[in-house]
Amino acid sequence: MNNERSTKTAGVLQLDKVTAYLKEIDVLKMKLAEKVALDAKVIQVKEVCDFCQEDHLNGHCTPEGNTEEAKY
Repeated sequence: MNNERSTKTAGVLQLDKVTAYLKEIDVLKMKLAEKVALDAKVIQVKEVCDFCQEDHLNGHCTPEGNTEEAKY
């Protein structure tokens, strides 16, 4: 049995942890940049009513519909 303990230079393990954390931060930054780029490419979809196909949310239908004609 060898009773000698391996000696490590103080701070070497900490440096490895710091390097690993910095690398992980870089990876997360790249993922975030990719997500932001994808979000910028999203096309807005216009919501229409499922019942009357007008441009309002479901359940907000008017009896005459949403026409722009004035009825006198």
